[in-house]
Amino acid sequence: APTLECYKYEGFVRILDFSKVDALKEAKLHYIQKYNWRYYDSSNMVLANMVAYTGVHVLSTTNIFLEAFKERYIEGEMRSPIFKFLNLKEFSILFKAPNLCTLYHISEFLKRSPKVEKVLIDIKEFTFEPGMLWIIHQMSYMESSNCEFNSIKEVTIDGYKNHWHELDIVEFFCRHAKSLKKLKLIIPKNVKKRARGLDYARLDYLKSRFTGVIVEV
Repeated sequence: APTLECYKYEGFVRILDFSKVDALKEAKLHYIQKYNWRYYDSSNMVLANMVAYTGVHVLSTTNIFLEAFKERYIEGEMRSPIFKFLNLKEFSILFKAPNLCTLYHISEFLKRSPKVEKVLIDIKEFTFEPGMLWIIHQMSYMESSNCEFNSIKEVTIDGYKNHWHELDIVEFFCRHAKSLKKLKLIIPKNVKKRARGLDYARLDYLKSRFTGVIVEV
């Protein structure tokens, strides 16, 4: 189907033949994790189809897609796969456990997508629990990073629970997305009811620090 413009898939990662497709504009890749995920790495299969997705304008996917970009040994060196998404305007990522991704992985993907304007991070069924890799390596790297995202105008975090790493993500976008106008935090009703008022001290500080960004809660 050379004129295929929108492709939607939900299920385990599989390799598909996109060799005759050159018009793909939108991809919805809701990959799900196999039960024996600790012993099964689907990254190579995700990467096998990556060329077909690099030209899309809209991409909706899960953390399994993002995990394929983690550093690995390539020809004897630790490197990340090299793919760029030069046409991407809207990016939506759904996080589900088990999951090894952190803010670092989100940032590294967005560096490959210089035209992204809208970002949706769906964590309704997920809570970040960064491990030692984040504490020892990724956090210091992120703190010293001078990266700028000049096209991102709107960010939504759906399932926001005021978790400390979620606040790291909020601060990251406020600080590095230079064109950001709106950052929307959608708190689940059950969290609002259980928390009886979340601690907004850090969030209030970010609002006062980055006055050019409208933070909606």
